[in-house]
This record gives sequence, C-alpha cells and structure tokens, in this order.
Amino acid sequence: MPILKIIRYGAWAAVVLVAFAAAAISLGWWRVDGPGRPGSGVAVSTPLADVGGPFTSTDHTGRKVSQADYLGKPTLVFFGFTHCPEVCPTTLFELTTLLGKLGADADRLNVLFVSVDPKRDTPAQLSLYLQSFDPRIVGLSGTQAEVDAALKAYKAYA
Repeated sequence: MPILKIIRYGAWAAVVLVAFAAAAISLGWWRVDGPGRPGSGVAVSTPLADVGGPFTSTDHTGRKVSQADYLGKPTLVFFGFTHCPEVCPTTLFELTTLLGKLGADADRLNVLFVSVDPKRDTPAQLSLYLQSFDPRIVGLSGTQAEVDAALKAYKAYA
C-alpha cells in the first residue's frame, strides 16, 4: 500500500475518532470532571475549540439549512464529495457502522456530509449517494461561496 494512502487513511481515521470522542464527552458517555462540567463549580466562558461557525447550505432533500438547524446536539462534520473513490465512501461506511452500534443513542448526534464539489453534488446527487449509508447522515451542498465559507469556518481545505 503506498505511503500516501496510509497517511490519508490515518488522517481520516483520526478525524472520525476525534469527532466521536467529542460527541461522547458532550453526550455524557464519558464524563470528565473539570471546568464547566457538572459539579465543578467553574463555568467556562470560552469555546473548547475554535472550529466551526455560521454556514448556509442546502441539504440532500433540497431544504435550505444553516448551523442553527443543528444546534442542541453534538455535530460531526465530514467534508468530501460523491465522486471520491476511496476515503469518502469508506469513512461514510465506517460512520454508518458506528451509528448502528450506537443504536438509539445515535439519534442524539448530527452527522453532516458536506460536499466540496457543488457543481456535481446537487441535492439529488447527494440523496442518491447517501442511500448507501445510514439515513441519519445528512448531505449538504450549496453554491461555491457557501461551500468556501463552510470550509473556512471549519478550518478545512479542498
């Protein structure tokens, strides 16, 4: 296996693990007492991570959405595209498996697949593509400006 492929898989695995660790902590599946945690007596006034922010997009059903539509639940955000030959379908399959293992608890998460190829990844294309994965995974796309804004907010690149 070429070294770049190993590095690519390792990087995506790390992204997924960090996202699920953050979700597990947020949902109380793994409790750490400390500043801002119940019983600590200390409030945290700054965000834990400087990643994410306002975005607008169109989901795979054609509905216009923004970050406000996903407030209240931990959100895993995965950037990719439907014509991605390896990493995207593999990661979405792994997420499907993990969501299945979580069972009903998976409903307490938002999982967003944000396309970085808005010219090809229309809502209809995303809907067709996502039929192969867990139905709780939401596909997002939009104009190039909307995708660029989301990439910038989440400190991702494509």
